[in-house]
Amino acid sequence: MIATTIDPQVILIAGPLAIIALIALHLRWRARVRNVRHWLEEAQLRLEEAEDLLPDLEDRASISMAAYCLSKEGVHKDYRFGNEPLTVHVGGKIFAFIGCNSLLLKCDPDWAQQLRQRYESVTPGYHLDSKHWNTVRCDGSIPEAELRRMIDHAYELACNEWPKDQRDRLYE
Repeated sequence: MIATTIDPQVILIAGPLAIIALIALHLRWRARVRNVRHWLEEAQLRLEEAEDLLPDLEDRASISMAAYCLSKEGVHKDYRFGNEPLTVHVGGKIFAFIGCNSLLLKCDPDWAQQLRQRYESVTPGYHLDSKHWNTVRCDGSIPEAELRRMIDHAYELACNEWPKDQRDRLYE
């Protein structure tokens, strides 16, 4: 037979423990929400920063790609050549120039040729070593995933130019 009465001492002990457990769960949940809010705020700030850096762009793809470049680990930006283009570098090694509706990206020579053959909007680097640089027009003809892959490749090439001990510190 099941007991229908509960010992009052059990209630006195279990009640506060249950409340403590609920409070702990609530605090953990609030911390997670705070982390997500912080991450979202950072992402919004990066996007606003990219929009401020490139105010004349009408194409959201260029702004999105600029924000993606700037979100990479250890990346710095400056205007080495006046108001345009924005120079994006990691450890002093430039991997991208961002201008109005175009990107200039560092690229492996073999892959650079393949990209130029595959996409009309990819041409040899303007005013740069056309063997190692591509000019990419952000006209919507290249899928965003492919643009991100090109940026990742350019970033990796710039990082690989560093001495090994500096590269290891970047990826820690």
